[in-house]
Amino acid sequence: MSDEKSIRRSHRFKDVTGQKFNRLTAIRVHHFSRCANWLCLCDCGKETVATIDSLTTGHTKSCGCWKIENLKSLYTT
Repeated sequence: MSDEKSIRRSHRFKDVTGQKFNRLTAIRVHHFSRCANWLCLCDCGKETVATIDSLTTGHTKSCGCWKIENLKSLYTT
């Protein structure tokens, strides 16, 4: 894993710790490549990793539980 202090010094780094993105809350930086990858806690209790880009654009909304819940609601009467 990359050194967290050097990640935070990067000009491309935006600290979103504690911010909520749909069902995900950013906990900490997981790793940094071209953009920061954040460890997030979902409202259902599971942890998942998502890029900052996918969080801010709304592409990643949950750990996958939201999609499963929606599929279940389609097939239940």
